[in-house]
Amino acid sequence: MAGDHPEDTTTATDQPRICTSCGAGIDTTEWYPVVADPEEGYRIYAFCDETCRERWRQETGK
Repeated sequence: MAGDHPEDTTTATDQPRICTSCGAGIDTTEWYPVVADPEEGYRIYAFCDETCRERWRQETGK
C-alpha cells in the first residue's frame, strides 16, 4: 500500500494533500494525523486517519 503512492505528498505550500498509506485525499482544513521522521530531515508523512497511520508504521517499522 504505502509503496504504491508517490513519496512527496505535499503541495507547493508544504501542506500534505494525500494519505501516505492509502492515497485518499486529505482535507487540510481539518485535523489529520502525521508522522515526522527526523532521520529524513523531518519529512512529514500525512495520513487520512489514525488507522492508516498505524498501518503505515507497522509496514515500515517507523
